[in-house]
Amino acid sequence: MRRPILCWLLTAAAIFTGIGGDGFAQLAPQIGYVFPPGGQAGTTVNVLLGGQNLTPDLQFFVNDPRVRLEILGPPGDILVTPPPYWKGSKCNIADAPLAREIPARIIIPEDMPAGTIEWQLANANGVSNVGKFIISNQSEFVEDELNRHEPQLLPGLPITVSGRLSRIEEIDQYRFLTPNGGLVSCELLTHRLGTSVHGVLEVRDAAGNMVADTVDTEGADPVLTFAAETGGKYVVSVHDLDFAGNGAFVYRLRFAEGPRVLAVVPAVSQRGERRSIRFLGLGVDSGELKLESVTREVTFPDDLTLETYEYILETPFGVTAPVSLAMGDAPVLVDSPDLDWNTERLSPPVGITARLDSSSEKRFQFEGKQGEVWDLKAAAEHIGSPLDVTLVVLGPDGEELANNDDVEGSTDAALQFSVPTDGLYSLVVSDHISGAAGTPLALFHLSIDSPPKTGFELTVPPSLNVGLGAATDLTVNAVRNGGFAEAISVELSGLPDGFTVPADLVIPADATELKIALTSAADSAVVAQMVEVSATAQTSGTRLTKNMLLAMTMKPRCKCRPVVKDGGLAVHRGTTHPGEVMIERLEEFEGEIQLIMSSSQSRHRQGICGPQAVIVPSGDTRAFYPTYVPEWLGTNLTQRMSLSTVAQVSDPKGNLRHLVSPMNGNIVMSIEGALLKITHQLQDVAVGRGAFFELPVQILRAKKLSAPVRLELEILPEYSTALASDPITVPAGKNQARLHINVLSDAPLTNEIRFTVKGTALDAANLPVVARTHASITVE
Repeated sequence: MRRPILCWLLTAAAIFTGIGGDGFAQLAPQIGYVFPPGGQAGTTVNVLLGGQNLTPDLQFFVNDPRVRLEILGPPGDILVTPPPYWKGSKCNIADAPLAREIPARIIIPEDMPAGTIEWQLANANGVSNVGKFIISNQSEFVEDELNRHEPQLLPGLPITVSGRLSRIEEIDQYRFLTPNGGLVSCELLTHRLGTSVHGVLEVRDAAGNMVADTVDTEGADPVLTFAAETGGKYVVSVHDLDFAGNGAFVYRLRFAEGPRVLAVVPAVSQRGERRSIRFLGLGVDSGELKLESVTREVTFPDDLTLETYEYILETPFGVTAPVSLAMGDAPVLVDSPDLDWNTERLSPPVGITARLDSSSEKRFQFEGKQGEVWDLKAAAEHIGSPLDVTLVVLGPDGEELANNDDVEGSTDAALQFSVPTDGLYSLVVSDHISGAAGTPLALFHLSIDSPPKTGFELTVPPSLNVGLGAATDLTVNAVRNGGFAEAISVELSGLPDGFTVPADLVIPADATELKIALTSAADSAVVAQMVEVSATAQTSGTRLTKNMLLAMTMKPRCKCRPVVKDGGLAVHRGTTHPGEVMIERLEEFEGEIQLIMSSSQSRHRQGICGPQAVIVPSGDTRAFYPTYVPEWLGTNLTQRMSLSTVAQVSDPKGNLRHLVSPMNGNIVMSIEGALLKITHQLQDVAVGRGAFFELPVQILRAKKLSAPVRLELEILPEYSTALASDPITVPAGKNQARLHINVLSDAPLTNEIRFTVKGTALDAANLPVVARTHASITVE
């Protein structure tokens, strides 16, 4: 057997692994993040598309044709999260997936409205999840990731900052001025981007005093408002609640000046009407930091296609951010002291915006007729209220007939109620959990409306993988409303070449779904394509369409597993373990195979890594993947490395495809003590720009290691222009050395610059043994 070639630089064909897809059970590409995660309309934004299982043959799909996505290069190296790492119990948790990044640019037209666009990836392994990118209508600022040693100055407010917390313990800081004073709001967007950051915002004045702070402990993006002084200087800091961080921890930080609207009454208005709207918020009447309200006459558009109306409240103290005013078709009432709900009878369909007082319960009544069906909803979270509402229906005799606490994905309540007999029914809206009842913003909106009109709703899966030369069922569902019982004709358009479907596709009058066998020709090009699914009622002619991303996939060409199974081998900390892997070749594939790190490992990696790719020559069925085991790992746990295989195969039309398959099992290592350790004696050193200092280093070797040690400087990217040093080699048998380190003339003036000295020796198998020591200096 020939020894495999170790490729420490990622080749264009090396693929990164992630979460599996369907089709032929390949590892489909996965979207992790976009950095920056947003941009201003009318601009071109250079971005990095981060994700897993990214291959050079990816196809990209954006859901809005007005926005152009241009790819500028192939996927980059696999990114291993740098130190620091968790200690203690957190060492056992799974780390975020390892990502690769693709350079690209997003071109946004000038007339593009603010909002979110979605995008997807596809290749011969399947279709990805959906990624998000936010478009704004105000100035944008992108964090300089190499300038972390001092707060970054924002050019002015209002503005939106795009940044990310790329490593554990990171705190991002931004400095801004308030020439005119007044209210300033800061809002951190993470969950709306799909990231797992639980953000903390803190604002301090020029003296370092805390002015305002807020924290996300419930999965809701935090926002704060404070009163800024005229000519004030402030610093806002952003970090995760647990001080977690990695490249996927992207965020948007929006700054706004002026009043801030917190709620509107009524929460929903009728389309086409003109009515008085009460805006509740901070400074909306006086410009001061207090909760107050103002009333404006608002004319709502009579447009059935719109669910909300964007309204900007103008005040003498500035304009607010756009407020989304919800619209509906039913008349809306507003609770007031003049209305006695013990005697008042509601006439459905109707909506009521009310406030829950300290009794934590409010009752409404309506006359129900046997056979009526009503959709009942109590919205609080949806309108920005702190309430956690429950909805109960009581019959004419006071007995409970139906109830709901939470609908899926929300703490709001909703249910469909069929009136069993004529009589007076009560609706009870309550909240005995949040503790917010009786507060000024304890609002809810109750609606009693008819179920959807006679007709149907069309649902199809957002994506589907179909194997080359195979058949897969596409399930088309018709949700029938109001007794709708027509047969529904189904059509598919935009299918890739080589696909066939049965003729005369019909959902029968007595059915709610149709399974369509999609068959792919064995000699087709392997591509992905957006497909339009249309459904037409055969009698009324009602036509609905949905889009679906269809990807053709190819069978895997290899599998791999570790030669040594659970239990593993003893490995010294700081050494490189050549884990042996068995390769099973499939479909008569004899070509070259690549072994790469999997994106998802069984537990927190703490810097465990390997080469970007190990090339397994044609025909070989065994290989070695060298895994570096950092010296700081504990000896009380086994450690694991999971791999994926990548095979390059041409599809039937000669197009090169990259097939990614997961490893069965892991390379398991039992950790023992280190063979090499280095320390230093540097303490409280201050060095001027353009000067140098010497770092005394002591080297400790185990008995089984007798080799020269190469010492070299490692610094964080943000300090790349601060320090420099030439590597030195300490001969075998010598355990003392002094490393000469220069402080460059443009080094930043900081309280502390941290750096690392890395020592490397070679063991008996000619594999690297690594140790590190950390130090810091002050630049004066």
